[in-house]
Amino acid sequence: MTIGKNVIALLADESFQRWLNGTASEAENVYWREWLQAHPNRVALHDEARQLWQAGQFRPAALPQVEAEWQSLRQRLSSPASKSVSSRSLKTREVFPRWLRYGAMAAAAVLLLALLGRHLLAPGQPDWQTVSTTSGERKNLHLAEGTTIILNANSTLRYPKARLQETPRRAELSGEAYFDVESQSGRQRDFVVQTVDGTVQVVGTRFAVYERGSGTRVAVEAGKVAVANATTTAAVMLEAGQFIQFYKNDPELAPPRRGIALDFYLTWWQDHFKLADTPFDDIARRLEETYGVRVQVREPGLRQRKLSGAIENGDLDVIIAALAKALGTRGRRDGELVVFGSQ
Repeated sequence: MTIGKNVIALLADESFQRWLNGTASEAENVYWREWLQAHPNRVALHDEARQLWQAGQFRPAALPQVEAEWQSLRQRLSSPASKSVSSRSLKTREVFPRWLRYGAMAAAAVLLLALLGRHLLAPGQPDWQTVSTTSGERKNLHLAEGTTIILNANSTLRYPKARLQETPRRAELSGEAYFDVESQSGRQRDFVVQTVDGTVQVVGTRFAVYERGSGTRVAVEAGKVAVANATTTAAVMLEAGQFIQFYKNDPELAPPRRGIALDFYLTWWQDHFKLADTPFDDIARRLEETYGVRVQVREPGLRQRKLSGAIENGDLDVIIAALAKALGTRGRRDGELVVFGSQ
């Protein structure tokens, strides 16, 4: 049996500990069951972690006793009696089963991590995790409290690594992401997305947030979200089918827009990207932001053309060919330069 880094990381996750103890919330149970079923290798990882947990008797309630136990152990080791029995102790250790020694080593590692965490982190401050994507890359994130986030290319998301009862449901976004927020009860039920321009606060809903240095856009697919400016007291409520764009210095937020096609903002992560009277200029900008290319349009009036329909969303060359056909013009790619137009 090997004691891998992933096993240690699992045992250090308090949500995973609650799942092993049978005290996890329903959302945590669902998350860990789906995590276990997502890949065959995780069954062995889970079994190894559970065996070490049982061997080391990992119990969150015992963690406050770590320092007292450590001091007691140090006193016993430094006493004269302990030196007289050192040779006998060595012989006794040889007859210990190997798996039990590994279990004890894993227990010590987890307890050390817990002890260091208590000393290094301020009380009430969660340990944060940062996830970034590069050009042409997307990542699906499944948080322990049940929320799913799809992070678009060239974007960064920061969120609490572990989910405790008092941990804020909060994420900091630079770039673009789609959120499917799980409804929760209790004091920390609201989920907040922070951008440089302000906050988007929700209870349970599906929506997309975009922030790439020119204001923040929010499109709501289901439920309601509350949008607040970062530097003023301006705030507004959005419902399903509504859209808003705002900036951090806006003295007031414009009323939410209704009746506009939101597919362009909500379907960029799906297999087929849907367009509805979408200006080609907006599509060209999205290609640049997503794939890290530069789009050059060499035909007058082409940027103002509007397109409707759905195009395959998996390969840049396929997208270029589909757009060129829809526009009735030529499209080609030369490294990081994409050219549309017959001139």
